[in-house]
Amino acid sequence: MDKLFDNHIPCLVNRVINEYSHLAWGNRGTLPVDVNEAEKVAKHILYIIREKDNEHYCALCDSIKVDPNIDLE
Repeated sequence: MDKLFDNHIPCLVNRVINEYSHLAWGNRGTLPVDVNEAEKVAKHILYIIREKDNEHYCALCDSIKVDPNIDLE
């Protein structure tokens, strides 16, 4: 993540990564995920990958049969 975000991971991205990646922290595994927040973070990460490594982004899109020109807004 540091490489994608030039050593400055946005707060929202960092929070979602840390809070939702470890089910061992309290009741996190049993609480519902904020879908809108997770979607916003996922789109932001995909946007950065597309900007910094378009070849990788296109390969990812191809592997899941998604148009790489899809709007990430």
